[in-house]
Amino acid sequence: MVKQANDWGLIPAIHYYSKNPDGFIGADLQKMADSGLFGYKPILFQFNTLPPNPLLLAGLQKEGVDVIFKVAVADKTNEATPIVWRDGRNVVDVNTGDVNLLVQQVRDNFDFISYAMFDPSHGTDYKVDLNEERMGIKFGKAIITEPELDRIGLVYAGGISHRNVVKVVKTLSSYFGDRFSIDAESGLRDMGGLNMNKVRCYLENSADILES
Repeated sequence: MVKQANDWGLIPAIHYYSKNPDGFIGADLQKMADSGLFGYKPILFQFNTLPPNPLLLAGLQKEGVDVIFKVAVADKTNEATPIVWRDGRNVVDVNTGDVNLLVQQVRDNFDFISYAMFDPSHGTDYKVDLNEERMGIKFGKAIITEPELDRIGLVYAGGISHRNVVKVVKTLSSYFGDRFSIDAESGLRDMGGLNMNKVRCYLENSADILES
């Protein structure tokens, strides 16, 4: 699939999730490296998990992989999301937390990452709040206004689907211009997997708003 994506002119992204990142990521990354997976360029690696050890991020950078780093944020009042953060290390509450703690996570890993991802949903239908006064937008503004972080791209996820992608893109564009990407998955699925009609509609709506 990675080779096919490259052949089509697309940049493949590997989504990685583990509830025990320090215990499994290293071994899994070694398997990927041994398979030759990282030989394809360009390639993205997205950590859908607790922030991993910087040494692991450094190893990916050495392989020439661009890392999407997911900051540790969750709605701690939502029964569906906190379970992802079993040990709760440095997890910031999306409603009452300190945005500076999230920005510090990016600073601490700046040398090894290309993108900072804000996603409080963790694969649920929980929608990212794009109100100017809420954590998600505050986080993005803090990143783009800090000169030392000027090469870090923003990624947003959480309840994005074919139904709201136009609104999401317009809203994020108003804040960040072209310095953001979006991640949609659960909103394009049914119980049986990806719904290709939703995917098609999502892509068509995305193309329309990007061309406008």
